This record gives sequence, C-alpha cells and structure tokens, in this order.
Amino acid sequence: FEEEAVRRKPGQSSSSNLSTSLSEAAFALRRLNRPTQALEYVDRAVALRRKLHEGDPQNEYFKFALSNSLSMRGSILQDMSRMAEAG
Repeated sequence: FEEEAVRRKPGQSSSSNLSTSLSEAAFALRRLNRPTQALEYVDRAVALRRKLHEGDPQNEYFKFALSNSLSMRGSILQDMSRMAEAG
C-alpha cells in the first residue's frame, strides 16, 4: 500500500515513511529467522534511503537512517554466513 502511495505522490516524506516500514519488516523477518526475506526488505530500504541521502546530503536523519539500514543489512548477511558481503 505504501509503495503505491509513493508512486502516486513521490517525495521525501512518502519515501522516508516507506523506507521505515521496509526496515521494520526486515527487522521482524530477521527475528522470525527468515533472513532471505529480511535481506530483500532491507535492500529495498537501503535503496530508498540512499536516494533520500543523495537528494539531501546534509539531512542528519537521512544519514542516520541509511547507516542504520546498512548495519542491519550487514547483520542479516552475517546471519546467512555471508561474511565477505557483510563487511
């Protein structure tokens, strides 16, 4: 539903909300021991958050959010024993 909202009305607020939802889903899937699905969601969050950061590199929240998602991505990859990628 949120992805459709971003398509209809793209912008920082919609993209930021969607990236937060994707990150939360990735976290929940990781806790449920579903790392492949968690990685899919966190990768989508990283992509959105990278765009947000590139569009407004001085925005501290966007920096923090991107860093948080990249950290989660590394943790998920570690869970999957994909250490080289996790680094």
